[in-house]
Amino acid sequence: MHVDHARSAGPVTADSSHSIGTAGEHEDSVALSSAAIQIHQALSAGADARAERVQQLKQQIATGQYALDPASIGSALLDAGIAGD
Repeated sequence: MHVDHARSAGPVTADSSHSIGTAGEHEDSVALSSAAIQIHQALSAGADARAERVQQLKQQIATGQYALDPASIGSALLDAGIAGD
């Protein structure tokens, strides 16, 4: 299998195509399925809400209003299985 790494650095969108080289060479094209587009939209949908939450947390930490709950943190670590052995 041959992989051509001489591709455009621009963004790839649904049904995007880009010709490479001169006449007689091949043409690359990319077509995203509707499922891939939906997955991308779902992943990026909460970006604004996450950014707002991060700003709220930064402000709480800066003003000393953010309170840690060690028991909840420990429980979450154990539930996630990342606390170690």
